[in-house]
Amino acid sequence: MAEFIDAALQIGRYHFDLCAHIIADLPWDDRIDVEEAAKLVSVLPVTEIKIHSLYIIKGTKLAKIYEKGDIKLLPPEEYAERVVLILSMLRPDIVVQRIVGRASANTLSVNGGRPWWEVKEYIEKLMRNRHIQQGSACNYLHGAAVRRFLHE
Repeated sequence: MAEFIDAALQIGRYHFDLCAHIIADLPWDDRIDVEEAAKLVSVLPVTEIKIHSLYIIKGTKLAKIYEKGDIKLLPPEEYAERVVLILSMLRPDIVVQRIVGRASANTLSVNGGRPWWEVKEYIEKLMRNRHIQQGSACNYLHGAAVRRFLHE
């Protein structure tokens, strides 16, 4: 993590575009982890983001672990919930390049086995129904935590 933060700060000094990737459904992460990832990306000089699900490629060590049943992937509905959470916490000016993975034929699993467009449409529906937009919960920047502490 420290290496990513350092690299982002170094690149930010030169005003290059910086794209970060978040895997929203790592089996060992929970919603707090993905919320914190969105916050971290938002406080850094990140200009673009790609959100996607965990790709499990055939023939890899991760594929063997998955095939043995030692890790379980989240259902697409939970992936969608996490993407909505990330987008709500994400700084509004960050360009979102992707919210769903598109896999090649050598992929064992991505998007819970559902077509990418179904998952994308479900995410968009959740956001519409809940009146959530990118940055709608981004209320933690510019010293907000310090100000809350000072007013308690």
